[in-house]
Amino acid sequence: MNGRVDVYARTLKPALAINGTPANPNPTHFTVFNAFGEAGNTAQVLLSCSGTSPGIPIPDGSGRTIPLVADACTTISLQAPFVFSGPVDGTGTAQTPIVPFPNVPVGITVHAAAVTIQSGPTTFISLTGPTSFTTQ
Repeated sequence: MNGRVDVYARTLKPALAINGTPANPNPTHFTVFNAFGEAGNTAQVLLSCSGTSPGIPIPDGSGRTIPLVADACTTISLQAPFVFSGPVDGTGTAQTPIVPFPNVPVGITVHAAAVTIQSGPTTFISLTGPTSFTTQ
């Protein structure tokens, strides 16, 4: 034994999960996790009913894209930030409010991704990969 401690670091990217069963009127919400060091930022969840590629370019010159195809579902998620966003806490977690899942047809695949945003002059900080669910 050499008396030293080995430390291994792993970079975790922010990720997104849906909580609850996506069927009306079940309570559902989204959780962004692994957004370490982003306390006070806002996590905004975006939806797409059309897929994940080629993605939505982020207008910050970084070349990054949100892994969703912009469509009517994206517009809805942007027009309802009170449902699709939440503050990042000190543990790197953000939760959207718990709401009843809307009355939508069964069998629709919905794709979701989230961005974390710093206020002031709006700055996009992190992106999650896409996740998807099928309405029940």
